[in-house]
Amino acid sequence: MDSTEVFRFERKFVVTESAADAIQRFVSTYLSLDEHMAGAESIGYRVCSLYLDTPQLSLYRQSTDGIKNRRKLRIRFYDDRPDGLAYLEIKRRTGETVHKLRATVRKSSCDALLRGESLTAANLRTIDDVGYRALDEFCECKHRYDARGVVFVDYRRIAYASRTGDNTRVTFDRQLIAREFSPRLGLTPGETAAEVPVHGVVLELKYNCRAPRWMHDLMQTFQLQRRSFPKYVFCADALNLAETQGRVLAGGAVR
Repeated sequence: MDSTEVFRFERKFVVTESAADAIQRFVSTYLSLDEHMAGAESIGYRVCSLYLDTPQLSLYRQSTDGIKNRRKLRIRFYDDRPDGLAYLEIKRRTGETVHKLRATVRKSSCDALLRGESLTAANLRTIDDVGYRALDEFCECKHRYDARGVVFVDYRRIAYASRTGDNTRVTFDRQLIAREFSPRLGLTPGETAAEVPVHGVVLELKYNCRAPRWMHDLMQTFQLQRRSFPKYVFCADALNLAETQGRVLAGGAVR
């Protein structure tokens, strides 16, 4: 998966395991398992994202304060290979609309970026207009916000995607874990980790423009109730990062 740009709507829910199983059977009649599911475990493939934020956690506070127009800055990867690929992502939410811009680079490039080095088009896996714009905007945002790594959001995902390539997706996320970020380790999570209690499965429905008719039927059949579930916020809270950051800004000691 190389550079991508997506405009879509996203709806989140938290459902029980039994409901998730039934919904998965329903969805499988309309969508196919996505490319990452090949050879994945029964609970899905790993998704790990390093979220970047300002020293004051301004992007975190955009979510906790319920700001409608907000953005997230993250580096996503799917394996533990040091020589593997990583994805620089800027995700903006404007009201109900989500805009995601993504560039593909090597993990070694991300480590250099986290050390404060600049990246160029030569770092892109594939040089195209979308990838170049994504890289340029990611680096510009990182510099403007003085953003640095904050926390790894790690979970298992089962994903279904449209057979026609129209960006309709349904995902089921489990085993959410917050992992410590260390500047010394870069894209390798630190030893400190905390399991985030979800009390169910995080279900996301994603679509362009209008939800397909079957998606409306799904929501009615299973009586789904939308719920805000920002994984970054939950993981930051699991590691008490906002409290720690507050003590640092106040000049207090952090143990």
